[in-house]
Amino acid sequence: MNPSNSEAFNHPLLLETEEFRFGIDSIKGTIDYPDEAGIDSILLTNLRVLKLGRTSESVTSTAVPIQQITSIDVVKVTKSNAKLLQSFALMLAGVSLSALSWLLLDVMAITIILGGLPTLAGIYLFSGWAIPDAKNELILYSMQQAISQSLQTKESELAAHQFLLNFYSDYFATNSIARKNILADDSGISISPNSTFGGTSTANPLENAILSNLRKALPSSNNDPDPSKEEPQ
Repeated sequence: MNPSNSEAFNHPLLLETEEFRFGIDSIKGTIDYPDEAGIDSILLTNLRVLKLGRTSESVTSTAVPIQQITSIDVVKVTKSNAKLLQSFALMLAGVSLSALSWLLLDVMAITIILGGLPTLAGIYLFSGWAIPDAKNELILYSMQQAISQSLQTKESELAAHQFLLNFYSDYFATNSIARKNILADDSGISISPNSTFGGTSTANPLENAILSNLRKALPSSNNDPDPSKEEPQ
């Protein structure tokens, strides 16, 4: 782990048929293995997007199937030279008005009002230019939520574009997988090609992976009698 990054905190374990593709850490950029993930990082697998984030009191892990991602933004904050010039112009105008009103009127209150207001406005604009409210980040949108990954270094900014290439490669590949029953066996758990947990008519690999793990966790039912084979009385 990079010592400048947050403490190590692993993402949730991958499913049986899930494969790690790419990852981004907010400080060091590209993640080559899931174990390198810190608490401000995002991982991409062939099935899901896994995000670890931190608030003042907790560490949150979020997992979203890649089929539910609707759009992605890569935000890079730039500083406006026009805003910088406006701030200097206002501060210069404030100082000039202060000096002029003091020479002509010799009244402190009027001098403060006439010169202070534009000067404060200029300082406000300058602070917004020097310390922008927005930040460099990678944002993934779904129907239910938005996942934001901060990009604090040049390395992480470059990794964001590689993340996009890997994401869309798996996104389109996943959506083109043939619909077929890959879990029919004697365990008693099977999946129809036209059924999903979400209630739609489209099967997806994430459902299959979850059912596969669930099937392995259940006891064998080979010895259970089959009611359909019972002889009529």
